[in-house]
Amino acid sequence: MVNKRTAWYDDTVLPQAMVVAALERGNSDLLKLENYQVLDGLVRLTNNCKTMADLGCGAAELGDIYGKKLDYTGFDLPHIIDGVAKIIHPNLQYIKFDANTTDFSILKDFDLIVCNGFISEFPNPLEILEKLLNNTKKYLIIHRQFFEISKLFYIQKQDNG
Repeated sequence: MVNKRTAWYDDTVLPQAMVVAALERGNSDLLKLENYQVLDGLVRLTNNCKTMADLGCGAAELGDIYGKKLDYTGFDLPHIIDGVAKIIHPNLQYIKFDANTTDFSILKDFDLIVCNGFISEFPNPLEILEKLLNNTKKYLIIHRQFFEISKLFYIQKQDNG
């Protein structure tokens, strides 16, 4: 079931509340969460990655964690980028991205694409997944999704050359 009370459907969801929550939580608490530990384990399985795209980056916590190792770019809706991510982590790179209207080919330049609680926000998750798979250069990590077909995926695109 799609939660219509998220930023993807309702731009009145207050970015300020996300900023406050991110500042209160901080990365030290994030690093202790089981969800993060699973995601970090998946990131560690990737090889020879130099670039990371974080779809639905929110407050860009992953950029703070992985931005020293990888060339990080956060992707999210314009009001989340401007009202949350750039406030919390102003020195990271961002691209304003609406999965319903943006061309996914922009993702082909990234070695690693992370979708942490992203796809299940949409009424058409399989269509979004197909677009992601068609535009994945090397690795796609789909984590913390809340729909029936899966809780966690790890997919490496095979090189047919």
